[in-house]
Formats: sequence, structure tokens, C-alpha cells
Amino acid sequence: MQFLSGGNFLSRLSSFPVDSLNDETVELLQTYLVSEDMELELAAPTSGTLVTGLHSWLLALCSLYNVNKKVIDTKVN
Repeated sequence: MQFLSGGNFLSRLSSFPVDSLNDETVELLQTYLVSEDMELELAAPTSGTLVTGLHSWLLALCSLYNVNKKVIDTKVN
């Protein structure tokens, strides 16, 4: 909670170095995002829109990585 309530949380998210992602990190993220323990319906009442927004951002980050990977592979070939 201390990390999330920090005054620079949003700026840290927006300046996240997406180019530093790798297959292992994305795979670990996806494992957590689809886990039964990560049920948005249960977390949303206590965390408000923070959990759903963070979840959406992480999904978008994984999608961006996968698209970039396919584009780079296409350019190389």
C-alpha cells in the first residue's frame, strides 16, 4: 500500500520502461493475471477502481509486448 499511495505512483507507471520487458517477465505477469486468486469482483469493493485499472494496465502491457515481438520478428525476416 505504501508503494501505491506514494505521490509518484502514476508517473512511475507512465514512465515504465516497456522496452525492458522480456519473455520471462511477461509469462510471470500473465500467470498472476489469470490466476483464480486474482478475481477482480472480490478485490474491486475494497480497492475501488485501483485494482481494475492496474489489472487493465498490466494486460495492455503484456499485449503490447506480444505485438512488438511479432512486429520485430516480421521485420527481421
